[in-house]
Amino acid sequence: MLRVNFRLAIFCVFCGVCGVLLAGCGDQPEMGTGTVVGNEKKVVMLEETHLLELREDEQKIYEQYQSKPVEDLKQIDPIVAAKLYLHAVLNHDEEMEELLSVNRKPGDHQKLMQKVNSMKRVLTGVTKVKFVQVDDHTGYVEYPLMGEDASRFQMVKNEQGIWKVDTSSLIESS
Repeated sequence: MLRVNFRLAIFCVFCGVCGVLLAGCGDQPEMGTGTVVGNEKKVVMLEETHLLELREDEQKIYEQYQSKPVEDLKQIDPIVAAKLYLHAVLNHDEEMEELLSVNRKPGDHQKLMQKVNSMKRVLTGVTKVKFVQVDDHTGYVEYPLMGEDASRFQMVKNEQGIWKVDTSSLIESS
């Protein structure tokens, strides 16, 4: 009899502990199997914009940075930085191209012109452009192609906190 009461007491304590644990977790979001917290890529921005055309405010920013120092460029988000860069390529503004990019090699301007011109054939209006930050210093801009396909190019944040286009990834993107 003592053995049965002891087992019953252990069972009751176990149920009580489980109940307290379950009640304490009730307001926590459920995590699926295989979820690794903190290692997920973060969609930092999703914007509907014309990737190859500057809005009026972006045009003012572009003109401002043609004549001013670049310290204020760290205030520019990665999608706008990419748009400013693509605008510089389209307008053969190699000085701005250099300012807004990394991994640029001599002779890349012609390759970039070909790439951006092929993008012009596909990107004919406002599209959903996404920036995904991979870590503190890298991310990528993703934009739609035909159908459900998407293309992307890398962005790199330099030591001054300025997002720049990785020229080599843009040239190589599909």
